[in-house]
Amino acid sequence: MNDEKKDPYKDPQIGEKGSPSMIVPDQPFIQLNDLEIELGSIIAKKRNSNNKNNNVKSNLVISDEEKADREGLLSELAFCRIAKVYPHEVFRIGYTSKKFGGDKGDAFVGNLSIDVKSTTYLSGRLISMSDNKLIDYFALMIGENGAYTLKGLMPRSELCVEKRFGHHQMFRRPCYMAEQDELLTWTQFLEKESLND
Repeated sequence: MNDEKKDPYKDPQIGEKGSPSMIVPDQPFIQLNDLEIELGSIIAKKRNSNNKNNNVKSNLVISDEEKADREGLLSELAFCRIAKVYPHEVFRIGYTSKKFGGDKGDAFVGNLSIDVKSTTYLSGRLISMSDNKLIDYFALMIGENGAYTLKGLMPRSELCVEKRFGHHQMFRRPCYMAEQDELLTWTQFLEKESLND
């Protein structure tokens, strides 16, 4: 992981204008505080336990499921901080199923449902193992241990298409994949969806 020191993202509320100190970066960086990390770790552990009790098969790439669940949850929380939205779905502990229409995403920005994906690799790609029609956008967070950068977003309608589906020399199972340079930056996303008007 990159040890480069970054300034935490101090963004305006969606719709806030006129403050020169409130510049919205293209790729916001968030450092969660100790309490957020502790709370997130507790929730991730509980989710992992519930999934095991419900015989939910993991789509995770790494073998340490608890670590993957923790990093996934903390990156979702970091995204909510960037978007200035309450993390309702992050705090949800119960099991939700994509297959049966229960997984509506990790965060809601306006009326848009966002599925947050994360990786520790700086050159990581945006990957989804399935096409969940309830999702509007996928977001890619890169980082670990409570420090994350939002690398970008892509509409589900652009990620989950046949030309992006394959093995991509990465996994045993095929997936949808996009490179970082194909993603919308945070500011492009806000502009495209008219969220800072």
